[in-house]
Amino acid sequence: MERNIITTVSFGNNKVSISSIEKLSTNNVEIFTSSDDIKNTDIFLKSSLSKIETLVGGKVSNVTFVIEPSKNVNAKIELDTQPIKLVGETVAKTDISNVIGLLKVKYEGQNDKRVTMVQPLKFQITSASGTKSYWQAPISKPGDKLTMTASITTISKKVYDYIYSLSKKLDVKIGQILLTSQVLPYSYISRNALENGSVLINIDESHVNISVNKAGGTLDTISLYKFGYRWLIKQLAKEFACPKDEALSLLEAHGSFVSEKERVIFWNKFNNMSKKHTNTDLQRILGRYVVNLMSIAKKYLSQQNLFDLPIIVSGKLNSLSGFEKYLSKILTNVSITAYKPLEFVEFNDKNADCLGAINFMDKMDLMLGSKCDTIVHTNPNTLNVPKTDTKNIVSWFKKKIGEIYDWN
Repeated sequence: MERNIITTVSFGNNKVSISSIEKLSTNNVEIFTSSDDIKNTDIFLKSSLSKIETLVGGKVSNVTFVIEPSKNVNAKIELDTQPIKLVGETVAKTDISNVIGLLKVKYEGQNDKRVTMVQPLKFQITSASGTKSYWQAPISKPGDKLTMTASITTISKKVYDYIYSLSKKLDVKIGQILLTSQVLPYSYISRNALENGSVLINIDESHVNISVNKAGGTLDTISLYKFGYRWLIKQLAKEFACPKDEALSLLEAHGSFVSEKERVIFWNKFNNMSKKHTNTDLQRILGRYVVNLMSIAKKYLSQQNLFDLPIIVSGKLNSLSGFEKYLSKILTNVSITAYKPLEFVEFNDKNADCLGAINFMDKMDLMLGSKCDTIVHTNPNTLNVPKTDTKNIVSWFKKKIGEIYDWN
């Protein structure tokens, strides 16, 4: 029996996570989701894959890796256009492969970089009668020359080599290597908004990611590592003079952007004295955080001339009352939405990378006229024992990629 099962391994927030979802005809079903400290990557992933294979009764042979675009990953997304003379009288799949190959060679000429994604955005065919544009691979269309506009994603060679060595240890093929800034828009933004253009501001634990999306692709991305959710908790704990876990509890219990009657939410006692902190104090800290964050976002959007695109804000603050209205006051004359999942009952933060990867690959399949191989043949007798070997680059990866931030 063949089952369409997508398994993703994600690195971020000092954690490694794995998620496996089965695509059915009408919806997606979670099979397995778990996470662990990034230092336990090898043992954790081997154990998790074994559990997934037991659950589905087949060998998981294809895994998509999702990584945060941190400084050490050195990720970069660039737009480029590449023409090619057609081999025959009509466009064939080999022509599409050739133009993608030319772009890969062009960008992998830099020794410290590896191309992880060439994402087509538009195709043009030139013939004696003129030029026609297509938004999907124009297979079998007649012409003399094919030109493809694409976004090219590159990452550090060391990170690429680590993922490659890890895939060998786990005895799996690399389906794709994607950035969180590429998959999250496909979790939080509608397909129509991705095509027409939109900006996603995602507030994560360790950082804030801003991604610009148009024509179904991610055109640009930046990460702000001083404005993650944990940074907000750290500032709250400092001003309330309390432990970080208590600051988190206060934020979850009393955090709001709606004006309310002032009330005491926390007493801080020291040296036989006490100081009270109110919900208004908490709201002031929240407001300052959002204003500072959005001022940086506004500067970036202004430099890129992107204020004509609608903005979707997702992540840790979306559950707080009045957040969307507060954002509208800060970003005036801009269409802005605080994302809340209204569909997909199985959606949650832990599945965001996997669901986004599913939708991303569906889009790529449509653009290229191909199909990503995610089929698992459910015959338990064919299960293989993962191979093991070691690489010096493992320790570098865990140090440079895993330790993005600390609490102190």
